[in-house]
Amino acid sequence: MAGRNRGCVRAGNQVDTYRMSEILINELRSAKIGRITLETPAMTEAEEIVVAEQRLAAEEKKKSERGRKTLTSSKNAEES
Repeated sequence: MAGRNRGCVRAGNQVDTYRMSEILINELRSAKIGRITLETPAMTEAEEIVVAEQRLAAEEKKKSERGRKTLTSSKNAEES
């Protein structure tokens, strides 16, 4: 029905599903038909947990690198 309304009709009054799918995908991407997500709430929660864990790991890595730099610079100062 949407294909007919949009003029996506081929010979024999058949809906051109390829053309209609392109229109649908472009409208999804541009949010013309609203903000839609294809993820379930559970998928979103799981992704948020993974991102939080990755951020924590990155922060801990930065802290440990800073600690090593401080130790290295204090050893160099003692040797001078």
